[in-house]
Amino acid sequence: MVRTRGNLDNLKEEIVDSLSLQTYITATPYLIANKADQIGNSSKPFLEIVELQPNYLGMVQKKELLAKTLLEDRSIFKMQDTMNNKERARHEGFYNTINVLFEKIISIINEK
Repeated sequence: MVRTRGNLDNLKEEIVDSLSLQTYITATPYLIANKADQIGNSSKPFLEIVELQPNYLGMVQKKELLAKTLLEDRSIFKMQDTMNNKERARHEGFYNTINVLFEKIISIINEK
């Protein structure tokens, strides 16, 4: 988290236009927790810390469903379209979390 921001800050200082001294780097770093384990307590301390970061957008749960989408070469959203009602209900929380995360990302992109 902090290390990435520090590296980006260093790049902003080092990569500048020689005439105007303006940086070429205008990126803003954001944080997405990836492969967060919802079963057990192994990810709980990490999530408690990361959720306090001002650049935190959300998390992607560790799910077998993601591995399955890679094997079938389908997006998670296309896979959802083919699920029966029981499967949809089982993965509802995951999809709600993903949808909120994608909405935040799209909102940030649209603000730029």
